[in-house]
Amino acid sequence: MSQSHDQNFKNLILDYPRQALELFAPEEAAKLDDAVVFTPIREEQLKDRLSDRFLELDIPLLLEWPDGRR
Repeated sequence: MSQSHDQNFKNLILDYPRQALELFAPEEAAKLDDAVVFTPIREEQLKDRLSDRFLELDIPLLLEWPDGRR
């Protein structure tokens, strides 16, 4: 059985959002200053039974500036 490392990468993005943005979208990261707040928005698929494992989808990040921009 092969092991997926997808969740490990998602956890790294959650732990290091600014660095992940610098890696995956460097032109966008260059526009950020230290006042930007990163908020991860977790998405999960619905489960048929409570005991089933959940499947996470992507890890979207909400970026907010002190002046209210998002």
